[in-house]
Amino acid sequence: MRPMIEAEPYILQALAAWALLLTLGAAYIIAQACMQGLWRRELPIGLALGAGTFLLLQGMADMGVYYQDALLKLPFWGMQVGRIPAVGLALLLAALMAGEILVAMRLYRRRGEHLMPGAIKESLDTLPDGVCFYAQDGQPLLVNEQMNRISSELFGREILNADHFWRDVQQASGMKQDASAVVRTADGKVWEVRRSALTVRGAVVYELAALNVTEQHRLHEELMQRNERMNRINERLRRFSQEMVTFTAEKELLNAKIMVHDSVGCALLAFRSYLAQEEGARERGSLLLLWRYVCRVMKKEAAPAGEWDELERIAQILHVTIRLDGVLPENLGVRAAMIAAMHECLTNTASHAGGDTLYVKVREEKGCSWAELTNSGWPPDEPIRETGGLKDLRRIVERAGGSMTVKSAPRFLLRVEFQERGAEDWIGQRY
Repeated sequence: MRPMIEAEPYILQALAAWALLLTLGAAYIIAQACMQGLWRRELPIGLALGAGTFLLLQGMADMGVYYQDALLKLPFWGMQVGRIPAVGLALLLAALMAGEILVAMRLYRRRGEHLMPGAIKESLDTLPDGVCFYAQDGQPLLVNEQMNRISSELFGREILNADHFWRDVQQASGMKQDASAVVRTADGKVWEVRRSALTVRGAVVYELAALNVTEQHRLHEELMQRNERMNRINERLRRFSQEMVTFTAEKELLNAKIMVHDSVGCALLAFRSYLAQEEGARERGSLLLLWRYVCRVMKKEAAPAGEWDELERIAQILHVTIRLDGVLPENLGVRAAMIAAMHECLTNTASHAGGDTLYVKVREEKGCSWAELTNSGWPPDEPIRETGGLKDLRRIVERAGGSMTVKSAPRFLLRVEFQERGAEDWIGQRY
């Protein structure tokens, strides 16, 4: 076999090109081994392969110079490579190429077992939140794409000085806190930017983290609106409570007035009836019992005469019969208002009409309770004006949620009506 020095130039060129490619491959293997930290096996093998291909390439380069000018003396290493047969040199290059392929495959398989220099940056870029690490002078050390995107949307530029960016964020949020700030970007998202200090190898490094708090911010605003509505409701309840206190006081005062009015009126009517009777038919004991009760009322020692038994007792003293058609309603407020109306009509029957019977008709139908009261005796001479007892009675009926109608012709008629009520209006109001 002819040595390489005697081979045709094109064979030398082909083998030299092959050796150049293998040299580049060996350089790639060395670089990957260094990046993956494979110092014990892959890096020495890569260096050996690189050295072998480089030496062969250098020898073929020397032979190429000799081919151009035969008068030049062939260098020592070129002479050594030139003595190798062309087939042997090709086989040697093939062996080097096989070694590089095996090492490259091993590096590829172990690629996932070691972090590459750009792996941390790539992983941070995939985060939905913004991350930035910077030195004390504001120089960014590591910034992911999300943080640069937030900076671009807020200030129209990427982060060149992280300390300036943090100050701009604080100013944009209007917050004076040193640790966090909340900003809103043009797309409607709300970001909470937090800053913390880290110590790395004795040096202080600052970390900026931008967290997407859009949903939390929305829930916070809804909570604030609900709290505001609750405050308005509480204020309305407070006013309602005050009105209830005033209403209760007025109701007690009105009941006291009616109690005094009815009790004194009944006592006077009974005393007039007592004087009109013959001396032998007079019942002094009943009259004294009534006046004792009046005295107790005046001294506030007796409860209002609002129940049915007390009403019948007074009617018996006044010699007036109550004809009740129907049943009094179970609603305590409506029942009390109807009994108060009977009290007033009972007194008017004995004092003004000279009658001896009070007719009361009570009905409950279609969510409405009403009572009609009329009496025997003389009809009114003129239209009735609501003064005194009737005026107070109207207040009682309206306080109970009812309405009152008074007719004078063809005979006296008093009608009280109460519509069935649901929840109070203030409960159903919206804010």
